[in-house]
Amino acid sequence: MLFDHSNVVFVPVPVSCARLTVAKPSATQAKYLDYEIGASIHFNMQTFNRNMKPDHFSGFLLWPTATNYNYSVKNSNWRNGTGDVAWEFMQSCANTALSHGFYYSVHENWYMDVDNYKTHNPVTQAVYRRLVEEHLRELLSPKSKYKKPFLFWFDAGIVPGISPNVGPILRLFSE
Repeated sequence: MLFDHSNVVFVPVPVSCARLTVAKPSATQAKYLDYEIGASIHFNMQTFNRNMKPDHFSGFLLWPTATNYNYSVKNSNWRNGTGDVAWEFMQSCANTALSHGFYYSVHENWYMDVDNYKTHNPVTQAVYRRLVEEHLRELLSPKSKYKKPFLFWFDAGIVPGISPNVGPILRLFSE
């Protein structure tokens, strides 16, 4: 069937639209785009559970958090509670000239009964939001040994008004 041009309406483009600039990536975005190859290594508590169901929503932290959160390597028997998987991962990356990155789930946290960014009561929700924000400050602060990851991945993204308010923290500690 041929297209009938009689129903087409042509609207003149305003001069202001004709002067729009082309969007360009920031320096950080350009750096990311320059990497041609990347890899994700999924490792967490469920990697070694007896059911062999690897999953990343457990809420288990792979660094010995200083926050009031009891589900991390510091509360485990591994290396008598002094182990730090995140730091060892960073050191391994540095030893092989790789950039490190982290994954942090704000969408689900089984330890705190978080489902789709939400808990079942307002008190727990406030505690969860505060902990997520404290964890990100702990990882990204200029004084942190974990600072300046090449990539920080949030599975399922960040939803303004629903998920913890991580945007200001990311902007504060980004390059």
